[in-house]
Amino acid sequence: MTDSGDRTDDLRRALSESASEPERLGRVLADESITDLDLRHALRGRLPATVAAFVMEHSRFGVRQTVLGAVARSPSTAPRIALQALPGLAWRDLAEVAVAAELAPAVRQKAEALLLEGLNAMRLGDLITLSRIGPRRVTSHLLLSSDPRVREAGLLNPRLRDGDLCGVLESAEPPREISAEILRVHRWAASYQVRRAIVFSLATPHPISLPLIPGMNPADLKELARSDDVPPLVSAVARRILG
Repeated sequence: MTDSGDRTDDLRRALSESASEPERLGRVLADESITDLDLRHALRGRLPATVAAFVMEHSRFGVRQTVLGAVARSPSTAPRIALQALPGLAWRDLAEVAVAAELAPAVRQKAEALLLEGLNAMRLGDLITLSRIGPRRVTSHLLLSSDPRVREAGLLNPRLRDGDLCGVLESAEPPREISAEILRVHRWAASYQVRRAIVFSLATPHPISLPLIPGMNPADLKELARSDDVPPLVSAVARRILG
């Protein structure tokens, strides 16, 4: 084990053993040799909930972004404390919290909301990464980006579901290029639900939608044929196929 690993284990043990004794816990955290990174690593393990609360409310680490990320991410942190930590987090920590299934729903939802609020202030490179690794609702929003690099990264996000893409295609103004970008990803091109949404979307260019129409099932062809909500040429092709 590395020296760093030894320090983390020792600190975690000291925090756990002093969790029920505030004065002792305060002395542990007052050690000037403890760095933000040391405490972050220690908090990533399971510790009594009182430790995270003390760190937030009674230690010099309570305003340190690096430490706050570990406080919010730990499943042993009480939801009240985790929610207090969230506004001070960097976007990567917010994204990690938002997708952590073991955390309380209120904590995950708040992290997701903060990510959405902060999108306009993020750099392009960070948006590309967030689109690829973020929670579904955030990535779905980023698929409406005007930058193809952000959209292409989002289409590779393993958390996305067919319904998420259908929602993007059914939104008021999806990017005209999104349908072609979707079909370049095998996972989505193989989904009937997604192909159907592409055909029914008013934003899909005819060269993309028309080749997909013959693959629609009879019920969808009939809906296309009589729908006033799809381009006239799409309806005409569906009627021609139905005979």
